Amino acid sequence: MKIRRVFAGMAAAVMAASMMAVSASAATTKLLDVVHPDEEDAKINDAYYSIGGMGFFMNNKWEGWNQGDWCGIDDEGKISIEYEISDILADKSMSGEGSLGFMGLMVCNLPDNYPYAIKVLEATFTDPEGKVTELDTIKDVTVAEEFPIEGNLRLLVAPNDVIDEKTETLKAKAAPEVAGWDEAGKFNGGTLKITVDFNVEPTDDGSEADPAPAEEKKKDDPAPAEEKKSDDKPAKTGAAATGAVAAAAVAAAAIVACKKRK
Repeated sequence: MKIRRVFAGMAAAVMAASMMAVSASAATTKLLDVVHPDEEDAKINDAYYSIGGMGFFMNNKWEGWNQGDWCGIDDEGKISIEYEISDILADKSMSGEGSLGFMGLMVCNLPDNYPYAIKVLEATFTDPEGKVTELDTIKDVTVAEEFPIEGNLRLLVAPNDVIDEKTETLKAKAAPEVAGWDEAGKFNGGTLKITVDFNVEPTDDGSEADPAPAEEKKKDDPAPAEEKKSDDKPAKTGAAATGAVAAAAVAAAAIVACKKRK
């Protein structure tokens, strides 16, 4: 039986604005290589089971921060939340003019070993009528960076860019799947579900951007006249490079991190 000593005693450093970018080829850390369930080492065990998360929400009128119940990390390295956002939180005037500022998952008390390799197993929002929206901006995140300014880790979606008013730092880009939800009456609560797996193998720096094999690179070199006729096949490296750039853009579109629960 694994010992669980859950406490929120780990503080994360505030992240500089220059660290907000996420690269698809960045070296990442596997969380369970740093902390994990351990019956013999209480310090490592305690640090692992202090990690957890909760859903959060603010409407577009910014009428106060709202968050759900604390959900601790499980033995396998997963955090799963189901957060009910009421129509009253979406519109405190109860006039049917609810809106979305942003919503997502906060993960707190991670050791300061960013960025982490993660896999988002589920990220959906279900409105009161039962319509399910897949939150692809969150689902596409595989590299979890510390959140700018506030620190810690957040996975979020917002209909508009999230910008720090004091520093003008871009903290999160607008998510297309929730476009227009900032308008009055377009968001009236619902259920947010997110499951994240931290038991993911890390990547080495540059591992997703390896140079093309020599035989493929030769296709870019001028070929003798007699060889050019048979050298009209599309280069495989072009598709691979495009995929790497797209992955970097998707990762950057969902900047991640959370503020420690007080």
